[in-house]
Amino acid sequence: PSTTGIGLGKAYDVVPLAIPIDLDTSQGGDQFSLRDCSGFDLHLFTGDGAAGRDVTFTVKRHVDMADTSGTTIVLGSATALRNFWYKEGATTVIGDGTWTKGTWSSATGAAVVVNDAEGENSSYVVVPFESSDLGDGYSAVSISDIVAGGSGAKIGCAFAVLRVLSVQRTPANLADVTV
Repeated sequence: PSTTGIGLGKAYDVVPLAIPIDLDTSQGGDQFSLRDCSGFDLHLFTGDGAAGRDVTFTVKRHVDMADTSGTTIVLGSATALRNFWYKEGATTVIGDGTWTKGTWSSATGAAVVVNDAEGENSSYVVVPFESSDLGDGYSAVSISDIVAGGSGAKIGCAFAVLRVLSVQRTPANLADVTV
């Protein structure tokens, strides 16, 4: 048997960002280190919501874990992220269907808006990041202000999957990436 885990600890680690909760209140904000990995994928699950229940979030880069303020990454700009991927369903998302490339609603806005059908329907959104997307001198990132606009219930949760770990451990011995 493997002493470094099968997938968790060997190929990836998971950082919870927002528990399944009504996104009427802003969620997230904890920063995590990208040291010892090639990058991460932000995973966002949302339930059905009324029109206008589009989900937004902000991504910040940090010099290190001591840098509590960070610098907002303007997603969708020519120098930042290029795309995201999603699956959606009218009532639930259970893995059926194919991945669709999403486009940012604003190339200059600090907050990413997952809009149109991806916002109102039940959705699974994946936003890929490479450590190099942060720029030289940055080793940590935070996802904050995960919230749904409009009114009415909109359940959602978010987590980051750190990938291509350069230090492999058993799951019980994975480093705390939030310190």
